[in-house]
Amino acid sequence: MRVSIKAACAAMLLLPSAAPAQQAPAEDEPRFTVPDSVSPEARAILAPALAAQRQARPQRVNLGTDLLSIRAMAEQGAAERMAAVADRYRVVATPATLDGVPVLRVVPRDAARGKRLLIYVHGGGWATGSARSSFRTAAIFADATKLEVVSVDYGLAPEQDFRGVTGQVAAVYRALLAAGHDASRIGLFGDSAGGNIILGTTLRLRDEGQPLPAALVGLSPCTDLGAEGDTRRTLADADPVLDVPETLEAMRLAYAGEDAAAGMLHPWASPVRGDYRKPFPPTLIQGGTRELLLSDFVRQYQVMRGAGREAMLDLYEGMPHVFMSYLADTPEGRQAIATARDFLLARLAAD
Repeated sequence: MRVSIKAACAAMLLLPSAAPAQQAPAEDEPRFTVPDSVSPEARAILAPALAAQRQARPQRVNLGTDLLSIRAMAEQGAAERMAAVADRYRVVATPATLDGVPVLRVVPRDAARGKRLLIYVHGGGWATGSARSSFRTAAIFADATKLEVVSVDYGLAPEQDFRGVTGQVAAVYRALLAAGHDASRIGLFGDSAGGNIILGTTLRLRDEGQPLPAALVGLSPCTDLGAEGDTRRTLADADPVLDVPETLEAMRLAYAGEDAAAGMLHPWASPVRGDYRKPFPPTLIQGGTRELLLSDFVRQYQVMRGAGREAMLDLYEGMPHVFMSYLADTPEGRQAIATARDFLLARLAAD
C-alpha cells in the first residue's frame, strides 16, 4: 500500500467516489501539481507532499482483507498527536459515552460559558478513522469558536451502514437535548464522509419529528453515494487525495448497506436526494476547486437554495480535499475556519 498525501499531511482521510480509472502518467511526468494561484504558505506544504506522492502509483486496496490494516494505520500515533494538538489549541479532551455511543468531549480552556456546543462527525470514507485520529479538526473548531465540541466515535462500515451510523449520531444529539441543551444552541459539522453523515442525520432527525439543530457546516462533504456529478470525471486526474477509485467505490458501497443499490438512493445516505422543501437548518458547504467532489458541493447547494433553504457555498482556489485541517495555518485555511466559525456563531441562539 503506498504512502499518500494523506500520510504526508497527517490529516487526509479517504472518501468514496466513482471516478473512472486514471491513466498512469509517464515516469518523468508529475501526477499532481500545485497551482500557481494558491498562497505561498499552502504551496510550501503541498509541494513536498505531492512530490513524495509522485514517486508512487495508486494501488487498489481490498476492504475484505486490508481494512484492519488501513484502520490501524489511521490510528497509529494518535495518542501522541492528540497530546500535541491539545497543547497547541489549548483544549482538554475527555472520553465519555452518550446513549451508548462513545464520544470525545473537547473543551477549550477559555471556553465561553453557556450551553451552546458543536457536534463533530469525522471523515475517513465511512470505514476508517475515529474521534482520536481526527482530533485536530475538533480542536481547531473548539479553539476557533470557544465552544465545546462533542466528537462522535461512530461505528464504521461495513459493520455499520448509513442507518446505523446516522442512528448513532442522532442518539448523541438526543442525549444532549435530554441533558438540557436546546436544539437552537447546537451546531453540527463534519468533514468528508462526516459531512455526508451530518446532512443525512439531520434529514433523519426531521423525518423522525425531532427538533433540528441550529446550523450545519460540511467540510468537503460527499453528498451523493452515486456517481452522477460532473467533476467525478472532469477532476478525476486533479484530486491528489481521492485518487484510488476502486477503493473509494468499495467504501461507499459498504456504507450503503446490504442492498447497496437502494441504499445509495436513500436521502439519509445521499443527502443531495433529500426533500428540502421541508424545514432544514442553515448550511455552509466548504471545499476546494481541486476536489473530485466539487459537483457534490454545488449540487447540494443548488438543491437547498432551489427549495428556499438558507445555504452558503464557500470555495477555495486550488485547494484539495478537506484542506481546512492540514492547511489550517495558511491564508486559505484561516479564512475557511473563520468563515465557518462566524457562520455557526451567528446562527446558534445566544445563551
